[in-house]
Amino acid sequence: SSDLENLNYSECGKVILATSEEQLPTVEKLLQNAKDNNIPAERIDHQQLRELEPYAAPGPAAIYCPTTAVIDSGSVVKRLREKLEQQGATFLFNVKVTGIGSQGQLNTTQGTIQYGYLYNCAGAYADILAKKFGLAKDYALVPFKGIYWKLNEASNSRIRANIYPVPDVSLPFLGIHLTRVINGDVYVGPTAIPALGRENYAGFTGVNLAEATGIGIQLASMYVRNNNNFRKLAHMEMGKYYKSNFLAAARKLMPSLTENDLVATPKAGIRPQLINVNTRKLEMDYIFEKSDNSLHVLNAISPAFTSSFAFAKKIIDESKVN
Repeated sequence: SSDLENLNYSECGKVILATSEEQLPTVEKLLQNAKDNNIPAERIDHQQLRELEPYAAPGPAAIYCPTTAVIDSGSVVKRLREKLEQQGATFLFNVKVTGIGSQGQLNTTQGTIQYGYLYNCAGAYADILAKKFGLAKDYALVPFKGIYWKLNEASNSRIRANIYPVPDVSLPFLGIHLTRVINGDVYVGPTAIPALGRENYAGFTGVNLAEATGIGIQLASMYVRNNNNFRKLAHMEMGKYYKSNFLAAARKLMPSLTENDLVATPKAGIRPQLINVNTRKLEMDYIFEKSDNSLHVLNAISPAFTSSFAFAKKIIDESKVN
């Protein structure tokens, strides 16, 4: 581990595994992407893979990315807040926007807020705020829940860093991977299961009946139309609610895993996935919509935190605010 801004991080590296011959064109594409973006990445042979990750699944190809690092995201956000407050920024919490006032005004549960330029980076609520500005008319939110399991203490040491799959480019989600986080735990996941609300992190918490009904209608429509291979995705992901199916997906990367190796964890995330209501397709990239004095960041899907600093620069560039 190293220290930067009083934050621990670990530049532990990552391997990306191809598990079938059909994935080889994607392997070449990933290597080209890395080269285009000046990211160190190399194709490695079985012997090199064994040295890096002895328990990783053998396959027709693997990529090693030595500069991949892990960090405590909560600590990063906390430090950013401290630095911004030192520069005069004010943070308001537990405040809800209730409407748009006259030009340059937001009505909130803590009164009116005046702004010169508004950046809407509200995640799973960004589309709601954008619609108040008359924007995001072509989009509806279908939240997806990512749940994780964790390796138990006995099997934790079998993973040294990060093992990722080659993504299926016909699907909008990466799939299950294994990640050693900064505190040493190894998480396995996430799933991409349709959620029943923007904050439906566990069970039936965060479920709004009207919202759930709307989401259900969108999901049914996508299932019938089968855009983005949605039917295949739905069958695969809903099955991962069962531990045996989740394990089967994880074993593609680490064949020696057993059900006993996986322990439950409350870690979960909601992906603010938008669908285009005209094409009925899942949006696969970030979307910006603008008014004269506002920019709305829609569909801020993974890897939004990973690329957050480059993403922030792009947002500023898009807004053309100096």
